[in-house]
Amino acid sequence: MPKLRLILVLLTLFSLHVIANPVFAQAEGEEEAGKSWVLNYICVVLSVVLGIVVVGYGTNRETEEERKRERKEAQEKEERLKKLEQG
Repeated sequence: MPKLRLILVLLTLFSLHVIANPVFAQAEGEEEAGKSWVLNYICVVLSVVLGIVVVGYGTNRETEEERKRERKEAQEKEERLKKLEQG
């Protein structure tokens, strides 16, 4: 799943670049009619969502391997018990 995380990071960086681009395209000395906080809120929300996705999207590889090992051990125990009962 590291490819998914990389894609999410790149997509978010590209989105932030596209959103922030009009701000830097403003001519020098030219000001907006009023203060616009929309861009700031969008950047913060996207950053928080990306952080939650990257941190919260954990891999289940270790626990899955442990489960397989435990199942195998349980099957081996059952086989040993059956052999003891038969013998």
